[in-house]
Amino acid sequence: MQPIYSCLFVMSILAAGSIFSDTQYEEELYDVLSSHKFFSAFFEQKTTSNELERKIRGEIIADRSGRFKITYFDPFNEVISSDGKDVYRYDPELEQAEVQPLDDLLKETPIGLFSLETKELKKIFLLDWCKKMGSIMKCKLSPIKEVSFIREVILDIRNKLIYKLEYRDTFNQNISINFKNPSLKEIPINEFKFIIPKGIDIVGTTNNLE
Repeated sequence: MQPIYSCLFVMSILAAGSIFSDTQYEEELYDVLSSHKFFSAFFEQKTTSNELERKIRGEIIADRSGRFKITYFDPFNEVISSDGKDVYRYDPELEQAEVQPLDDLLKETPIGLFSLETKELKKIFLLDWCKKMGSIMKCKLSPIKEVSFIREVILDIRNKLIYKLEYRDTFNQNISINFKNPSLKEIPINEFKFIIPKGIDIVGTTNNLE
């Protein structure tokens, strides 16, 4: 099985538009993130590495309590889910499920932008710049830690919703995620619950299985 990091969620800066200081739009950016108490969307993820490109389609749901579920549809089926305590990764083709404590996963991968509170995000990221391009606000964040899985993140925000997320990781992969029909509608807790099918091999340990 691939590392969880490789399946979680940076592009050139366009010449048009004006770049403003981080303080001018910092409050607006974090107001947007704070308003995302819940987030759901379909997405298309493009990963580029060594001139090779891979596209994946899927769906994400997340809330600010550390819960999320990412379901990949094409070209392969896979589910990565968190109940706020443990991370579950289910590969139906391998008939195997990997379970491990959540620990610092949210702080080390882009999924934390949807699952951590604003005060925690401010401890993880520095705002490098924001710029307005018509109705879109584009912001670039960098990790505070010198050693981090994420090297930089760029967000595209429109109408106070995140429509695009791009980041570069320590494997020099460029990942671009376009969200379709993003929604802030409340998500029931049971939507995040993951039940491992009977007969599936389980790798890892957890104290949270039922």
